[in-house]
Amino acid sequence: MTSNESNSASTEPGHAESQHIRTSYLAALDEAIGELPHRLATELRAGITEELVGLEGEQLRARIAALGAPADVARAAAEAGHEGQDHRTASPATQLPPVPAAPAQPDPTPRPLTETRGYATAAAVVFGVGGILLPVVGWIIGCALVGTTKLWRTSEKALAIAGPLAVSAILLGVLWVATLPGQSSASAAPGAAANPLLPAGYDLLWSSAFIMFVVVVPLTALWLGLRLRNRPLPTADSRP
Repeated sequence: MTSNESNSASTEPGHAESQHIRTSYLAALDEAIGELPHRLATELRAGITEELVGLEGEQLRARIAALGAPADVARAAAEAGHEGQDHRTASPATQLPPVPAAPAQPDPTPRPLTETRGYATAAAVVFGVGGILLPVVGWIIGCALVGTTKLWRTSEKALAIAGPLAVSAILLGVLWVATLPGQSSASAAPGAAANPLLPAGYDLLWSSAFIMFVVVVPLTALWLGLRLRNRPLPTADSRP
C-alpha cells in the first residue's frame, strides 16, 4: 500500500464523522429556527453553515461549542430581533438583548411653590371666597396669588382678574342708566322731595359690588379650577 492510499484510508473515517456532526447540528438548527421570521432564519442558517464548512475534527467541535446549542442560537437571534444583523460574524455569546434605556432621573432641583398644583388650587379658593370673607382685601390677596401661579397662562390670569371688574363696571352703568328717568322726573318738579324708592348712588355701588364678589368672582374661580384639569406641571425646559 502506497503512502497516499494510507493517508486516504486514515482520513476518510474522520471526515465522515465530521460530516455527520455538521449535518446533525444543522438539522437541529433548522428545527430550532422554525419559528423565526423567514429572512432572519435564512440568514442565520446560511451564516452558520458557512462557518462550519471546511472545519474538521477538533476545529469543528470547538466552533460548535462556541456557537452553542441550536435552541440557544435561535433564542439569541429572536432576542436580537434585527433582520439585517450579520449572523456570520456574531456568535450567540455576543448577541445580547438590547440594554434598556436608563430611567429618567427626577429633577434634583426642588419645584418652586408657585409651580405646584396645590398652590394654584389654594389661589383659586382664596380668589373665589376671599372677597366674601374679607371684602375687597380678601379678593386682592386672591388676585396676588393667582398672578404668581405658574400653572395658568398670562391671558387666563388677566381675564380672571380684569373680567369681574369689567362686569361690575358694566352692571353699575346699566343700573345707573335704568334710574335716570326717575331722577329726571324728580328734579323737574320744583320743590319735589327725592323719591325714596329710587336707589341712591351708593346703592348702585353696593349692588354691583355684591354681584361681583358673590356671583361673578366665584364663577371665575370655578373656571380657573377647571382650567387646571389635566394641565401639566411646568418642566425645567419651560422655566425662564
